[in-house]
Amino acid sequence: MSRKDFAAIDAAIDYTADRHKYSTHKTCVVCGTPFEAIRSDAEVCSHKCTQRRYRKRLQARLALEAAAAREELDNATRH
Repeated sequence: MSRKDFAAIDAAIDYTADRHKYSTHKTCVVCGTPFEAIRSDAEVCSHKCTQRRYRKRLQARLALEAAAAREELDNATRH
C-alpha cells in the first residue's frame, strides 16, 4: 500500500470517529422515532421504516391503478 492509500484510510477513520459532529437530530417520518441522521436528507430511522414507507407508497399506487381500471371498465360498459 502506498502513502496515498494510508492517507485515504486515515481520513475515513477520522470522519467515522468524528461523524457525530456532522449528524443532525431528526424524527422518522414513518414511525415518529427520534434518530441521529448522518445524511442531511435522511427521513427514516431504519431499513425497516424504509421498507414500510415503500410498501405504503406501492399500496397507494396500486389502489389508484385499480380505481382507474374500474372507472375505465364502467365507462366501457355504459357505451
